[in-house]
Amino acid sequence: MSLSDLLNFEMIILWKLNSVNSFIEENGMPELQGKEKEVYTVLEHCYDPEIPNVSLVDLGLIYDIQIQDDHVHIKMTLTAQGCGMSGMISEQVKMMVQDLPWVKSAQVEIVWDPPWHPDRMSEKAKKTLGFDA
Repeated sequence: MSLSDLLNFEMIILWKLNSVNSFIEENGMPELQGKEKEVYTVLEHCYDPEIPNVSLVDLGLIYDIQIQDDHVHIKMTLTAQGCGMSGMISEQVKMMVQDLPWVKSAQVEIVWDPPWHPDRMSEKAKKTLGFDA
């Protein structure tokens, strides 16, 4: 990797961290620190192909992130149990998290309890999808 590539990568990570900070401020999420913040930053750029204008985080689909050393375990759900895109979405989440330089492995667990409900969406997502009326 060249110095130019490294600097570009660092700028992208900083931009993503700033976008997560803005998301947290807008949505009142508890302040995240360090690696957990980095994972949420990446997940802010993951989308359900059937709802491409709202991130998985904004949809309220991410239930838990556990980090142990260089392994990340994500518990998430989907808007419906019959979602035919579940494999693609969970693979997208796994690949994007594994792209973080400190992550050696990532595991995505799809869970159905508690069931997802539109109340889990951020205010931004509700507005984008017309739930704020």
